[in-house]
Amino acid sequence: QSINAICDAFEELGQIRDEETVEILSGHLEDSRPSVRETAARSLGETKLPSAFEPLVKRLGHESTEMRAAVVHGLGLLGDRRAILPLVALAAEDPQFNIRATDALVRIGPAAIPFLIEIAEENDPSSTLIAIQALGRLKDLRALEVLANKSAHSMATIRSHAIEAIGQLGESKGVRYLVKGLSDENIGVRIQSAIALKKMGDKRAADALVQALNDPDQDVLEHVIAALGACGDKAVVPHIIPLLDSSNNEICIAAAEALGRLGDDGAVPRLCELLSNFDGDENRAVRLKVLDSLRRLKHPGAVPY
Repeated sequence: QSINAICDAFEELGQIRDEETVEILSGHLEDSRPSVRETAARSLGETKLPSAFEPLVKRLGHESTEMRAAVVHGLGLLGDRRAILPLVALAAEDPQFNIRATDALVRIGPAAIPFLIEIAEENDPSSTLIAIQALGRLKDLRALEVLANKSAHSMATIRSHAIEAIGQLGESKGVRYLVKGLSDENIGVRIQSAIALKKMGDKRAADALVQALNDPDQDVLEHVIAALGACGDKAVVPHIIPLLDSSNNEICIAAAEALGRLGDDGAVPRLCELLSNFDGDENRAVRLKVLDSLRRLKHPGAVPY
């Protein structure tokens, strides 16, 4: 039989889901042909049978990176909670499996939450990081407490990922932790806080975001402006309008976009003035963004274009 035919047959076997299937597929996990053993590993996961766990987990240490990746995928498909610790351990030991292991943990689903919370609470930074990433993607509110605690971790990387995960939860109770992150000493944490607040779009963050307009870092400032544009509070408009005068085009573009999103007519005169000051193709990107914002505002005075 050709290798392709064997792989196709294995994929069909994975859908049958009986113990004989597990035995057949397990017998090919050490096949000398890479594509055959890798397909067997993925198809074992498709069976969803508990008996497929041991044959798979034993191959997490396989010498082939591609085979280990197939096993990780299979364990995720299997959905067995016993795979949680081995998957976290693999990712902590070998960072190249971070994304794959996190994907597999997320596939396991809500049943993984208590275990991931426990892992996140431990002192091992690598394992904590994997758990935090998975908890954020699972979007379960049970994770808020541990994520809030980790948002004050001594390591900036942990704080940043915890902030990102809190934003992914979309829980209004998490806003205060995101706001606190805006004043973090680490630029990356401040940026992640602003990004998360933009996703949340919560008016309660408006005052803190206005204060964050004083941030000395231009990248942070750009994200803070974007978050203000998403907060839905038109009271912030007077604080954004002066930023249209920035010599930094990215800041000017962010301010124009935020004003357009907020939909306050009070921004129209300054936007029109800014548009009239452009000459030819000068600052074309800024000009296009101003035009876009004026179109969003649908104001009669915004028709010189």
